[in-house]
Amino acid sequence: MVNHDERDAARRRRRPESVILAFDGHPHRVNLAAIEGAFFAQVVAGRYGAREDIARAIGCSRSTASRFFAGRNTSVRVFLAILHELGLRFEDVATPVMDGQS
Repeated sequence: MVNHDERDAARRRRRPESVILAFDGHPHRVNLAAIEGAFFAQVVAGRYGAREDIARAIGCSRSTASRFFAGRNTSVRVFLAILHELGLRFEDVATPVMDGQS
């Protein structure tokens, strides 16, 4: 017998609160929790119903927007456009990583 709770929990793995992404070779720690919070605020405000709506608003694919929200690399243009849609600035969510930091 399969335990559905365990299987469902594996599917809903928690995203890390932050990740390190490189922008033109410059690593930054990106606060995914702040991004997720800003997205949720936009949903509550009724501006967006899903991440797909943000993708449509900036003219990118749903999969590209999903990559952004998962903390995977996207183009700088997409990164900045989604932040703008969420009412965030680069400085709000990205901190430069110095050599030797992780």
